[in-house]
Parts: sequence; structure tokens; C-alpha cells
Amino acid sequence: MTRSLLHWKWVLGFWISSCVMTMQVVAGDGGCPPGCTCLSPDGADGLSVQCMHASSVPSSWPADTTNIEIGFVKTPKNGIPPGAFANLLKVKSISLRGSLGTLHTSAFYNLTGLTKSTSELNFWDCSIDSVQMSAFNQISRFNI
Repeated sequence: MTRSLLHWKWVLGFWISSCVMTMQVVAGDGGCPPGCTCLSPDGADGLSVQCMHASSVPSSWPADTTNIEIGFVKTPKNGIPPGAFANLLKVKSISLRGSLGTLHTSAFYNLTGLTKSTSELNFWDCSIDSVQMSAFNQISRFNI
């Protein structure tokens, strides 16, 4: 082998070994919502779900979801519906961006993972038309 080829094999091998390896789950594998990307970094205890060009809130989530990030490209027809994130026991962070419409009653219902002191519910550059009574019921502790 020529010296140049050996050099490039070494560089490529070094680059691959120094990268943070992630596993990407595509829609249909493991329940990743259509139009979203699910990532599981090495050593992580769950999935990070990113829906960056959403027009609605996904109707289901992988059970081991720990982080959710949704960027709306237009206001969801039904806003943030009741139970949109219900029963996600491991979720630690939800970040929403864009025009959200209405936050319906029980939109953030039963998010037991968000009761820990390290959990976050983020609204970045959002416009919200209305917040119905009890949109945040059963969340006893969270940071906004």
C-alpha cells in the first residue's frame, strides 16, 4: 500500500473511533413517530425524540422516551391535545417551539417523569392562543 492510502485509512479509523456513536431509529422501528427522528446516544437510558418540522403532535411515543423536542412549522389544528404526552414515565424534558394554538385540558397529564427536580418543560419562541383550565394537571413540580 502506498503511504497516502495508509495515512487515509488511519485518519478514517481515528475519526470513527473518536466520534460519539448514536443509534438512529427510523419511523416504524421501535415506535418512533412518523416524521420524527429518535436517537439513543451510547450509554443513555432512553430515547431522544425530535420532530423538527411538525404540523401536529404525534399520537404515540416510544415507551422509553426521555427527551422530546417539537418544532411546529404551522399551528397544530388541534393545538396540544389532551393526553398528548400521557404516561411517558421516563420523560425528563419536553421542548416546544413555534405556534402551539390551544393547550387543552390535560395536555400535560400524568407526566410522572417531569416531577423530578432536574426535569424541564420548555416553550421556546412560542405563541399560545389559549390555555385551558387544568392543562398542567397532575404535574406537581416542573420548571418553565
